[in-house]
Amino acid sequence: VSSIEELTAPIELYNSLVGLERYDEAYAVFQARLNYHTLFVLSANRERIELLAELFPDGMHNPPRLTRITNHAPTLGYLGQSYDYVGYPKKAIDMFRRSKELNDRYYPTKGTCISLCLLTRTLRAVGELRESELAAQQAWSVAHEAGIPYWQADSLKHLGLTYAVRGELRRSGRALRRALQFFRKQPWYGNEEATLIFLAQWALWAG
Repeated sequence: VSSIEELTAPIELYNSLVGLERYDEAYAVFQARLNYHTLFVLSANRERIELLAELFPDGMHNPPRLTRITNHAPTLGYLGQSYDYVGYPKKAIDMFRRSKELNDRYYPTKGTCISLCLLTRTLRAVGELRESELAAQQAWSVAHEAGIPYWQADSLKHLGLTYAVRGELRRSGRALRRALQFFRKQPWYGNEEATLIFLAQWALWAG
């Protein structure tokens, strides 16, 4: 897929299902045929917001009209990511916090880590560095207790970046290097390279 026009068929199907109030089927179409391409390939975040908002016919402050409660947290997380990428960090933070509350109840390991890592990144971007640090530390604690190496590494990566922004360069370097050790042990696509980029940024700040 190289343009949003190539997704016309699944978007039309999605909209038709929403129009029929078949929200769970629309969500399944979004997951299977739209989520990856609109986020990672096209960065079509305004379109994502428009699509996902249709799952909230009772208003964005209310839960989405989805039967399975376990689908609520991912939907809020998807919206948060897109709000963040189009420049609405306050809306993103609200979505991530709501997503975390649900994940704490229904998906308390990986789901909670995902919400916390998304939250710490956006909090760092708006200068809420203490909250960003706490979110990253909580993500590390949850991942460490559950024995999930990927999220241990990802939380360390975010913790290292937050330390760097706060000027705590020694702690930042340690956290980023530990994250890199985790990522080098597992073939998680792109994460070793991303962490090396963050270490390069850290090195520039450290002189």
